Formats: sequence, C-alpha cells, structure tokens
Amino acid sequence: MWREQLEQLKYEKTIPMFGSDHLIYLAIIFIISAAFLIYAKNKLNPKQADKVGRILGIVAIVHLFLEIPTMKLIIGHSLPASLPLHLCNFGMIMVGIALITRKQWAFELAYFWALCGASQSLLTPDLKYMFPHPMAITFFTAHTIEILGVLYAVIILKMRPHWNSIPRVFWKTLVLAMIVFPLNFLHPDMNYMFLKHAPLGGSLIDLLGPWPWYLLSLLGVALLLFLVAYSPYAISDAIKKRKTQ
Repeated sequence: MWREQLEQLKYEKTIPMFGSDHLIYLAIIFIISAAFLIYAKNKLNPKQADKVGRILGIVAIVHLFLEIPTMKLIIGHSLPASLPLHLCNFGMIMVGIALITRKQWAFELAYFWALCGASQSLLTPDLKYMFPHPMAITFFTAHTIEILGVLYAVIILKMRPHWNSIPRVFWKTLVLAMIVFPLNFLHPDMNYMFLKHAPLGGSLIDLLGPWPWYLLSLLGVALLLFLVAYSPYAISDAIKKRKTQ
C-alpha cells in the first residue's frame, strides 16, 4: 500500500529544470551550506574542525549506503538499478575517505568528481520523484553532502589540488568509466555514469551529440571542467608567484 502511495509522487517525466521545485531545493541547499561553512570557519578551532570533518566524512559514506542500495531496494527498485556505480556515488566515497583520513589522492578525486559531477547533478537533476518522496530528499541531500564535504576540506581543512592532480584524476576517471561501461549492458535498468544514454530530464550531455559519439565528447568536456575547477588555484598561484618575483 505505502509503495503504491509513494509511486504517485512522480513528475510526468523528471523534475522541471529550474522550475519552482528545483529552485526551492537549490535555495535551501545554498543557505544551509553557506551557514554551515561560515559557522565552521569562524567558530571551530583546529581540533574541533578536524573532528567535525571526520564526522562529515562518516555521514557521507553512511548516507550513500543507506540510500543506495538499501532505500532503493526497500521501496521496490530492482537490484541492478540500485547499485552505487554512478560517478557521484564514487565521489561520495572519496569525500568520506578524504575527510576521515586526509589522504591527498582521495581528496583529488573527491574535488574534481564533486565539483564537476555532483554540481551538474544538482543543476540538471535526473529525478522523477517529487517531495516528500524519500528518493527526492536523499537525491539532494546526497549531492549536497558531497559538494559540502569538498568545500569543507578546501575552506576549513586547507586541502587543495595541484596541476598534476588533473591528469591523475582524468585517467582514473577514464579507467573507471571503462569498467562501468560494459556493466550497463547486463540489465536494461542499468545506465550508470550515463554511459548508455543521456539523462531523461535533459543535461549537458544533450548538447554533445547522439550515443555513442557523446562519449568521446564527454572526454573533452571532462577535461575542460577539470581545468575550470582548478582555475581558482591556477590564478591564485600565478598571482603569488608574480608577487615574489
């Protein structure tokens, strides 16, 4: 009975991009995230900041596996469609590892996957459920925690990527995609990392041509987004270098 009631909480296709529901979600996310980071920066001492960061890392990993596959299976999704194999899912794991262990390799992956992947998911959500469906709530909380975790590492814990982080993350992302790609053809419900078809609700992928050609275009887009994500550090480092000359 309750599953049938939840199934009624659906959009005709997906949540209207930049419609009222979407904009409300984004506004709430921005306000809560900004308030949290401002409080952490102004009120937490280094020991407290370290502890809060580790707690946030644990929350990221626990949230991921409570949502995927646990919640999806409980509400009736198939197992093939309930695996944590999207790039944002891997990003959540890396956020957790980075905040708990402070490992640079995990932070680099989290930084680029969150800022270039999870941010796109928030701006162009592939979401068919409406509030208060659990999957609608956890979709936005998951991507928010992922991005917030990276921003916390950058702003509060002073972690940062470097120029050589870009090729390392690029090649690791490519290898990951090569592993996930064939898995998508094991079941019709599987479309992890959107390597089998573009999101139904519209996204940047729609501008890159038909499948499979958009897969090649995604390589260039990924590299461009990585460069954009790194640009604040490139500019800052260039300014500091000029001042020291």
